[in-house]
Amino acid sequence: GFRHPRRRNNMFRNMLKKAIHKSQHVQRNWDLSQEIPQEDIDLIAESVIGAPSKQNIKFFKPYFITDRKKIEAIHRNTLGFMIEDGKQGGKALKGDRLTTNPQTLAQLLIVFVKDWDSKDAKSKTDISWDEEVMEYDMHQALGVAAGYCNMTSALLGYGTGCCSCCDKDAIRRILGIEEKPLLLMGVGIPDSSKPRREHHLNSNLTFPTKRKDIKPEYIS
Repeated sequence: GFRHPRRRNNMFRNMLKKAIHKSQHVQRNWDLSQEIPQEDIDLIAESVIGAPSKQNIKFFKPYFITDRKKIEAIHRNTLGFMIEDGKQGGKALKGDRLTTNPQTLAQLLIVFVKDWDSKDAKSKTDISWDEEVMEYDMHQALGVAAGYCNMTSALLGYGTGCCSCCDKDAIRRILGIEEKPLLLMGVGIPDSSKPRREHHLNSNLTFPTKRKDIKPEYIS
């Protein structure tokens, strides 16, 4: 049953706090000598499909991929991160260049695609639904689901990383699906021998760290 917040111990709070901060940062390399247990994958999947959405409408479909050949093929089509001149790995670079997003090389790769039924949506609400409204609500639902997935994975001890800069048509062909991907999300076991931001396939490439400053305002 429900326990009053005052009775929850500090260990539980600290665990949540660590998971929140861990889930904020992208993991760029993986220890592929280890596997994610199926029961953990099933729980991560439950966090995705159980995330709330407007009127509990289905807006997307997640593909859970563990096939290494498909994962590596998808990764090759994530060339989209801009490396700025002279800023990577302490080594001088000549000109800007693109690199792949190695967070997609994790043990588990989740590919989210659009999947909604307008008739189902209209049957659950009196609102006049159109393409623009559905698109807006879909991206909102997808963001919530990705957040649930991210936090659940962090609580289980895994690293994560999202990616949207990719060749969507190529990935659609690799998976043999009709819809283009909306978001890719890697979930896996970090390589403890490397810094978190080091490219999985290139030890000379370290991704930059970027900070954000959000200050909540409390109104009482």
